[in-house]
Amino acid sequence: MLACGAPKVEEEVETAEKLCPIDVGRVGKITDVSQSDTIVVFTFKVDEDSVALDSTFRQSQKAESFLNTILQGKKKKVRRLLSAMVASQKGLRFNYIGSKSGESVQATISGLRLTKIVDKDGASIPHPDRKIRLAVTDSVGKILSDVRKELPRKLRDGLLLEQVKVEGGYIVYTFTLDGMGLSLERVKNHPEAVKSELVKLLPGLSWMKNYSKEGCLGLILRFYKKKTSQSNGRPKSEAILLTPTELDKLKL
Repeated sequence: MLACGAPKVEEEVETAEKLCPIDVGRVGKITDVSQSDTIVVFTFKVDEDSVALDSTFRQSQKAESFLNTILQGKKKKVRRLLSAMVASQKGLRFNYIGSKSGESVQATISGLRLTKIVDKDGASIPHPDRKIRLAVTDSVGKILSDVRKELPRKLRDGLLLEQVKVEGGYIVYTFTLDGMGLSLERVKNHPEAVKSELVKLLPGLSWMKNYSKEGCLGLILRFYKKKTSQSNGRPKSEAILLTPTELDKLKL
């Protein structure tokens, strides 16, 4: 789940849904946007007068081609949804429906792959100059390399900083919670308080924060519940997201 800073994925899905149908060229239109716990679904109505709906639509390459078409479009609210999905590590599923046959074909892009595509495209990085984005990422990377030498690092009881990296236009701090202190429920229900408590403890942030002034980098605090022998499936998580503007205004 995504908390604070930028709107939650749920809110972005609702906003994108109001834009439907969304024209994506000769292939057809996005007629519906919905979500589950781990994935967001874009339903396509494929124009079968122009394109044959066949098994190739199941291929990840074609799904990624459609995604790039969306990223190159002018629908800022859809791009904003994709950025929020990156922050909360949600995957993307295309559900293609034939305009005449009514047949359905599905293809899925994992959360990790979605992050790489959106980050490469720059969809979640507001600064329009690619050279500046790359220069900033390079500078921040050098700071992060020093920070990572000290990880994992216990910031306080029950809170372990596991990883720091740049992902999708955000500086991402990843934590593990052992249940003895901060809880996922508190992150979800009181994100402002949690943010205020933690930002001054984050190594390297005071230096990296300077780059938010250029509109290049935001901040994500991502929390996972520590795995136990009884844990099954994907670990539960919550995240707090600040846009570059919000990070720039943050007092440390």
